[in-house]
Amino acid sequence: MTSYGASKFALRALRTGLREEEPLLRVTTIYPGRTATDMQRAVRAYESGTFEADQYLRPSTVAGVIARCWRRRPTPCPGGERASRGYLLRFWPSVAI
Repeated sequence: MTSYGASKFALRALRTGLREEEPLLRVTTIYPGRTATDMQRAVRAYESGTFEADQYLRPSTVAGVIARCWRRRPTPCPGGERASRGYLLRFWPSVAI
């Protein structure tokens, strides 16, 4: 559990840093909460609780929110399309655009 929590904290720090250092990037953070997965089943067992899948978000619901965010049109970059590509390539050099 500690490594999982630490990885989530690291992602929050990355999000904050990107928002502060790269004002031209749009950073979207999604905090879905407890979701009906095998991991949540294990967490509930660790907590000595019962797992009732209908009490949690469905993974498909979370995936739908992520897909909707992904499809949003980006805010135009002040330097135009070339600058937008440059920012994207800076963080993900292997991406094909």
